[in-house]
Amino acid sequence: MSLYRSIVRQSFIIAWKHKYLWVFGLFATLLASNFEIELINRFTNRQGATLYDWERWAQTGIFSPRAWGNMLELLKTDTGSTISLLVVLLVLVALFIALLWLSVVSQGALVNNAQKALANGSRLPSATERKHDTSTGFKEGRKHFWQLLGVNVIVRALVYLLALVTIAPIATPGNLSVAMSLLYFIIFIVLLAVALTLAFITKYAIAFIVLKNHSMGSSIVAGWKLFRDNWLVSLEMTFILFAISIIGSLAIILAVMIMAIPVALLYILSVVFGSFPIFLAVLVLGVLISIAVVVIGGSILTVVQTTAWVSLFTQLIGNKAPSSKLERVFGNIM
Repeated sequence: MSLYRSIVRQSFIIAWKHKYLWVFGLFATLLASNFEIELINRFTNRQGATLYDWERWAQTGIFSPRAWGNMLELLKTDTGSTISLLVVLLVLVALFIALLWLSVVSQGALVNNAQKALANGSRLPSATERKHDTSTGFKEGRKHFWQLLGVNVIVRALVYLLALVTIAPIATPGNLSVAMSLLYFIIFIVLLAVALTLAFITKYAIAFIVLKNHSMGSSIVAGWKLFRDNWLVSLEMTFILFAISIIGSLAIILAVMIMAIPVALLYILSVVFGSFPIFLAVLVLGVLISIAVVVIGGSILTVVQTTAWVSLFTQLIGNKAPSSKLERVFGNIM
């Protein structure tokens, strides 16, 4: 069995066998497990660029001195409403911090427990080393929280900065000359390659932090060296997981459509009998089923992708790192 086929097959088996990992996958998805797709969107979508995100916020006027002056005036004239608004804002900030904490911890927990689930197929680790459950995962995730958060923040900040550079010619008034357009295209390709490299380094750095107890700085350096020595294997794995992500997304859409058939029949019955309670119940049922399918499907995909990267990482740092498919093909030809 080929390298990638074995890794993907094993990842699906682990994702199905250890369903508690779906909980970690749910929250880890918030950190964009498919970070390569996110950054490509940042680079190629004008509306997705960071500069325009800030422009949309600025257009609301929330950062203007007048807005803050109005808020102070409202605090004087209607203290109760203002305090209620501030309480709501504080609750939203608290929820954001809680979700951020959960997503970072779940990312570390998923990497740790995926590695232990993979080790269950080996006789070398002891039973204690192979033990993994929800509490074990959360413990490891909390242990490495600040390092994982630091890596994610640093890499995303660099990627968004690179995205700002690529849209500079778009934001500049006037038409670009042919030479400048060609130069911009070359710069765009180079910076996109740099951003993709950062995404790979992030995956390996996270694995070094969680599985090898490296510090944040040393994990980034080690991640860069591992990617530099195995960049072709990393690219091939990305393309394979991207294809799986597309197929999985289509499967989720198909599952939602299939689930919608009985809901649609119930809706027709509610219309025939003219019962509003039945209509409301069917509406709520349809929404809940759709959300459940999307959440579970997305969580499974995240578990599969993370497990695949952990499996590849384990093999790359082993005594004999695997070669890429292209290297094997050309090696056989030559």
